[in-house]
Amino acid sequence: MEVAIQNDEININDCKYFNSSKCIFENNSSQTMSCVTINYLASLDYKLVEVKDRYTGEMLVNNSKFLAFIHFPKSYTQDLIMFIDRRKEYGMQSLAYMYFAKHNMLFKNQILMDVKNAIHYLMQTTLYSCSNNPQIATLPMVRLTISLKF
Repeated sequence: MEVAIQNDEININDCKYFNSSKCIFENNSSQTMSCVTINYLASLDYKLVEVKDRYTGEMLVNNSKFLAFIHFPKSYTQDLIMFIDRRKEYGMQSLAYMYFAKHNMLFKNQILMDVKNAIHYLMQTTLYSCSNNPQIATLPMVRLTISLKF
């Protein structure tokens, strides 16, 4: 099952060598939360294909070639840190954007559940690497857009 990814934070090939043991609050941390999510989905045997822009990703989904399109903005991790420290300054443009197709209800439900589990895994990884900072437990959820195709 293929998923189109646009990761403006880091090249998705660099996520393969990513170590998620550092806390995102450390000054010298090169931690990228998008890699945690991408690696989780890759561990479930999704074929992740990098695309250049949102239009291309959505077209692949609309043409029944891919199950989903996920876009991580350039400052995804830094904006999550801002959300934890200063929630009132957090903007909706900082959320990951996800676009799902309705090719097959079984596959659609599976990818929705897997993405939800990936977000929970992201929160768990962050909690463990940052010594269980209780503020992190309420990370914002992503906006989901579902493409209806009849």
